[in-house]
Amino acid sequence: MTFLRPLAIAFATLVLSTVVVAAPAAAETTSVAPSSLATTAGKTTGAVTRLAAIDGDAITLSPRGSKKYSGYRTYTLPTIVEPTRVTSLTVDVTYRGQKSSTQKFTWAAYNWTAKKWASIGSNAAATKGVWSNLSFTVSSADRFVSSKGAVRVRSVASNAKYSAKLDLESVSVEHTPAPPVVLPEPNGTFDYQLGGAYVPASDVDIVSRDRLETPVAGLYNICYVNVLQTQPDEPGQSKASPPYGTTAWWKKHHPSLLLKNSKGTVIVDKDWNEALFDVRTAAKRSALLAVQKSWIAGCANDGFDAVEPDNLDSHLRSKGLITSAKTRAYLALLIPYTHSRGLAIAQKNASDIYTSKGPALGFDFAIAEECERYTECDAYGAYGNRLYEIEYTDENPRVTRGGVTKTTFEWACADRGDIHSIILRDRDVVVAGDDGYEYLSC
Repeated sequence: MTFLRPLAIAFATLVLSTVVVAAPAAAETTSVAPSSLATTAGKTTGAVTRLAAIDGDAITLSPRGSKKYSGYRTYTLPTIVEPTRVTSLTVDVTYRGQKSSTQKFTWAAYNWTAKKWASIGSNAAATKGVWSNLSFTVSSADRFVSSKGAVRVRSVASNAKYSAKLDLESVSVEHTPAPPVVLPEPNGTFDYQLGGAYVPASDVDIVSRDRLETPVAGLYNICYVNVLQTQPDEPGQSKASPPYGTTAWWKKHHPSLLLKNSKGTVIVDKDWNEALFDVRTAAKRSALLAVQKSWIAGCANDGFDAVEPDNLDSHLRSKGLITSAKTRAYLALLIPYTHSRGLAIAQKNASDIYTSKGPALGFDFAIAEECERYTECDAYGAYGNRLYEIEYTDENPRVTRGGVTKTTFEWACADRGDIHSIILRDRDVVVAGDDGYEYLSC
């Protein structure tokens, strides 16, 4: 379910079972071995995987004819290390070759911000013909980590006379972990404010709002984000400069991330007039996350406690072009990143797709629309009493069981009101005081 309004740009994680206020996390260090090798001049003997540990199985960096050696290794940080939280970077090398006065080897790290190499050290401390341990440290290191968590380290020889050997090269990054993830109160009173923010009732503990809104001080705040479909185009919007996040905006700025059929037509969810994102390849999933990271980071920076990602079942509207496995592959990127920002994340609907797999994917709790109406509530059993249900007034029929007649909402309260937070809302979830506003909880 998505509401017709544009959106604007907005390490280790411990998942807790109770609400906790944690002290600031201490810095941590993560070491990474090189994942690939690119030789731009000269030649290399041996695979880059040999550099993972000191074991005598070295690689050789050699000239080729008159070309002195030049090449770089790429390191990929684990997803729990958020690039913007990296504070320092150290490169450790075990080297054997000439003394620096005969052939200088210089190490550099790639500055992704300035888009150029920056020198970080050399073989000046090495002894000729002896395995020497070298270490180079870089401060203000976040600029040397790409938005995708890549670090590049280059070594270049000063002449083409000699070869050198490396038995080890590793990158260690010091980073500040995000604070532990805090979960909503079990069976806490819930308010669903996606149609606009208003002052919640005094007994409300948990509020879900659009990510453009301001969290409520003193309550548990959930940040609504539409992660697998665009926002709908607005009537009369500018063609030259469409509102951020609308289908036209994505067509203008990231057309390759919209799902298209074989004729090049964008696939649209006709119920909400939203285009679907294309998550079929690793490259597209990575590119989409690069855009949406700012949304998740914005939720954290604004003071939200959790994220409610919508349209987890968008592949059902993809005309067979996307499988649930591809959606899960995207969530495998989105969920750890959300946790890395100190936010919990909900499974939003999609009970028939995820069932017990939700917690295994990393979801922390569930938000379900009309699970009583469609007899789906049991599918969220893995979340225990952290299921937050919304039923709607326009689909609240009277049902008779054993001679007793109640509305759908009343039956939900009778069946599970003591263990789940259940509310009744108007379909448009309008602001309190506006025509059509309805809210009940049990």
